[in-house]
Amino acid sequence: MKQRGFEIVSRYQTADLTLPKRQTKQAAGYDLAAATDFVVPSIWRHHFLQAVWSLWRHGKLPQHQLTVADQNLKPVLVPTGIKAYMQPDEVLLLVNRSSGPFKRRLVLPNGIGVIDADYYNNPNNEGRFLFN
Repeated sequence: MKQRGFEIVSRYQTADLTLPKRQTKQAAGYDLAAATDFVVPSIWRHHFLQAVWSLWRHGKLPQHQLTVADQNLKPVLVPTGIKAYMQPDEVLLLVNRSSGPFKRRLVLPNGIGVIDADYYNNPNNEGRFLFN
């Protein structure tokens, strides 16, 4: 078995993707890109701001504002077109770089993503991973 690394999943073989790589010699991790271009909707829409204002002012939200807030805060899955292979006793961690949230205003909702070694070539999804 190969030590560890990345491959492009079959669905994206012709998409001209770049495998994750370290940008500098001493980089702690690999930079990962989205497989496709798309717009991540902003949570700062008018209805969401109204809900925040109502919550601050009244301490609770009416059901319709709760529904709108929930829709606006729904995570967006970002396809990478990449799968990772590693040794059986290893794990891949997806984390925000320190500058990412400031530069792009994007964060992982739970702060970290975990890819287990046996996820590689998973028959249900070929082992591709998404980040949100």
